[in-house]
Amino acid sequence: LPDGLRVIPKNAFEDCDTLSEVILPDGVTEIGYGAFSQCSGLVSVTIPDSVVSIGDAVFWDCDSLAAAEIPDSVRSFGAGVFVGCLSLEHVRLSANVDTIGNETFRECSALRSVVIPEGVRRIDDYGFYCCSGLEEIVLPESLESIGEYGFSECERLTRIVIPAGVTEIGDYAFSECFDLEEVTILSPYTTVGEGALECCGLVRCHEDSEAWDYCEEEGVDCEPL
Repeated sequence: LPDGLRVIPKNAFEDCDTLSEVILPDGVTEIGYGAFSQCSGLVSVTIPDSVVSIGDAVFWDCDSLAAAEIPDSVRSFGAGVFVGCLSLEHVRLSANVDTIGNETFRECSALRSVVIPEGVRRIDDYGFYCCSGLEEIVLPESLESIGEYGFSECERLTRIVIPAGVTEIGDYAFSECFDLEEVTILSPYTTVGEGALECCGLVRCHEDSEAWDYCEEEGVDCEPL
C-alpha cells in the first residue's frame, strides 16, 4: 500500500480471499471495522508503529493468519478482532491497551500460549472462548475482571493464576475447561460467577473468601493459600 495513506476504511478488503500478504506503510493511523475480515488466504500482515486504532472485527475469519504483532502505539483495540483465526499461533499485544474486548480471540484454536501485557484491566465476555489449543496464559497484575465465558472451552488449559487485583470472575468463565487441574485465586475479595469453575480439579484460595464459599457450595475441591 502506498505512502501517504492514513486510514484503512471500514470493510476495505473484506472477502479478498486470495490476498496473502499486507504491508501497511508508516503513517497509517487507523484500521477500520472489518477491514480485512474474511480474507481467508491472508497469511501475514505488517502493522507500523503509527497505528493508534484497530477497529472491531478487523481480521474476522482470516483463518490462514498465523501471527500478528500489535505495536505499542495502538491504544484503541476493538472487539472480535481475531474471531475465527484458526491458524493464529502467535500474537503480541500492545502494552497500551486496557481491554481485551468481547470475542477478541474467539475460536483461535491454534493459540498455545499468550502473555497479556501489564496495563490490561479487563478481559470481556467470550474473550478467549473456545481457544481449544490454549495451554498457558499469563495474566497481568493490572487485571480487574474476567467476563462471562472468558476462557470457556479452553480444553487444554491446565493451570492459571488469578491476580490479586481481579474482583470478578464472570459466569462460566472457565466452564468446559476439562484439563484444568488448578486455579489459584490470590484475592480474598474476588467474586465467582455461576459455573465459573465447574470443571476445575482444585481451587487454591483464601478461607472465608467468596471463592471458598463458591467451592463449598458447588462441590469443588479447594485448598487454603
